[in-house]
Amino acid sequence: MGDVGDIDGLVNLAHRLLVANRERHDHVTTGDSRPGRRTWVYGRDGKPCMRCGTTVRVEWQGDPARLSYWCPRCQLGPTPPTGRAAR
Repeated sequence: MGDVGDIDGLVNLAHRLLVANRERHDHVTTGDSRPGRRTWVYGRDGKPCMRCGTTVRVEWQGDPARLSYWCPRCQLGPTPPTGRAAR
């Protein structure tokens, strides 16, 4: 969080996304509701990140285990790794 320049802007964007998607079946975080372009990384394992083009990774995490998707260039991955590689 220390590297985020505009924390108020980030909180505002997060709030707007939560409100916009709370009653939608198909969540949209990119602003583009076309199939295959709705989310930056979620559900895109092995496909390019919608922001930078780097291959999206996926890993099991937590208890109960859930899948976490991330772009290794734009985001930090899950820490520590669970050792249960998804793909």
